[in-house]
Amino acid sequence: MSKLLVFGANGQLAKAIAERAHATGRTCECVGRDVVDLASPAEAGVDIERLMARQPEQTVIINTAAYTQVDKAESDTRTAFAVNAEAAGLIAAQCQLRAFPLIHISTDFVFSGPARRPLPEDAPTRPLGVYGQSKAAGERAVMDACASHLIIRTAWLVSEHPGNFLTTMLRLAKDRASLSVVADQSGSPTSTHDLAAALIDLADRASSGTVKWGVYHFAGPEMMSWAELARRIFSLANCPVEVCDTTAEAYGAPAPRPEFSALDSSKMKRATGLTHRPLDEALRDILSRMY
Repeated sequence: MSKLLVFGANGQLAKAIAERAHATGRTCECVGRDVVDLASPAEAGVDIERLMARQPEQTVIINTAAYTQVDKAESDTRTAFAVNAEAAGLIAAQCQLRAFPLIHISTDFVFSGPARRPLPEDAPTRPLGVYGQSKAAGERAVMDACASHLIIRTAWLVSEHPGNFLTTMLRLAKDRASLSVVADQSGSPTSTHDLAAALIDLADRASSGTVKWGVYHFAGPEMMSWAELARRIFSLANCPVEVCDTTAEAYGAPAPRPEFSALDSSKMKRATGLTHRPLDEALRDILSRMY
């Protein structure tokens, strides 16, 4: 089995990858800002080169690191592009130099959202805000720098770790009888654990050369609004909170978001057989880890 080197150690996805890797007997090293500060590309380039140089020949790189503060990115464009685009290119260049396969995580925010059916990989990318623009630039940087790449777009990640929609809803529900949640944006809720399992499988395929390089989508099987997802979470958690529909305009977030960004994951299924569990099963699994 190849070693996994994962960028973005503090994120929920890297934690899920590490958990899954260790449970299946794989060697997995997760690196965070204390090892490589991707927000400072000049310094990061040296640190990435040094880090890559000490990896064994059979290593697969998974880049989960990202500047994901969607609203803050509107006023911090430099950092968003440094982490999501420039650093992604630096990692990809080192992978190309050392013949390491690269799995790079991207997002549904590269799309603008006028569609009404789940988006395939070849749908036009027209990101609305700085976060999506920086992630789209990161995709291009990876494509340009590393031939042996898999770009995996995912969406609406949820887990038991703080800072995602599921944990935020349950935290707010402790003190409120009702919550107003956006109902005019739809996407594909995705379990970090299902994605982590898929990424480890893809890493094995990448190491053995049994996967076709390129862009793939991996997301949950259902499309719904944030309000619908909140209701589903509260129902499964037996949490008696009323969800009141509101609009994105009324919510007033600084950054524009796609109105519809559900992802079509059928290419991944055809190519690898990898699929996400039924959403309720995946959500129950997450809730069982919390209670």
